[in-house]
Amino acid sequence: MDATGTPYIIAFVIDDAGVVLDGTSLWDAVVQANSSALRHSDLDGSEQLQREDLGEWTEEMLRLNREYGMRILGGCCGTDDTYLLSLVRGRGG
Repeated sequence: MDATGTPYIIAFVIDDAGVVLDGTSLWDAVVQANSSALRHSDLDGSEQLQREDLGEWTEEMLRLNREYGMRILGGCCGTDDTYLLSLVRGRGG
């Protein structure tokens, strides 16, 4: 995002053995992720789950949908049912 100013998503293709295309296990490929906007260097070694403010997170997800047509929205660790329900309600559901 730093170079373009545009948010992006990184996703893995995982086969039935639980490895990504180059053979790396999913466990080894994912370092740490959650619903925080902090940099990895700020999250590394964190002993507490970091989360974004629910309202801010919801607005950012909805903005990605409106402005960029993103249809798969969500998060990772820390993105619990409260966050997903907020997203559904924000979409009028």
